[in-house]
Amino acid sequence: MIASIVAMVCVAATGPVVLRAGETPPSGQVASVSIEGVVVKPPKSDLDLGGATIIGWDRVRRVEGDLAQEAEQYATIADRAWRARTRLERGDLPSAERLLEGLFDTYEGRVGPTAAMVAEGLLRARLRRGAQTRAVRPWLALLASRNGPGPRWLDQDWSR
Repeated sequence: MIASIVAMVCVAATGPVVLRAGETPPSGQVASVSIEGVVVKPPKSDLDLGGATIIGWDRVRRVEGDLAQEAEQYATIADRAWRARTRLERGDLPSAERLLEGLFDTYEGRVGPTAAMVAEGLLRARLRRGAQTRAVRPWLALLASRNGPGPRWLDQDWSR
């Protein structure tokens, strides 16, 4: 078991994008970074992926290579999004909600995995505390974040 964990960390550490929690990044090279996340294009020989993958900032620890400096401007967002997601996953919705409210100002109306995580997390937190009226905007933002063509997401169902 320890050997497999070490292998996962080594694989993640050598790629162009390093993910949190020892997740293995998709194969390929970072094509672009934006507020929506990191776009990874598969190698030409990898036909199974069938296209680019976008990774939400809540999963990205850092980007290496040519786009590292450009990705650095999103480091604070990535850290806050990761902290919010992990708090949601462990059931600490009140402290996640505080982080998500700040991120929601940035991500409301955007498309992609980071916007979806922020909207869904804020929706869940507000519904849990009985704030149904305040949950309407995150719900609408969640619906909007999933509309639109583009690369597939690394993990659309982050909260399963």
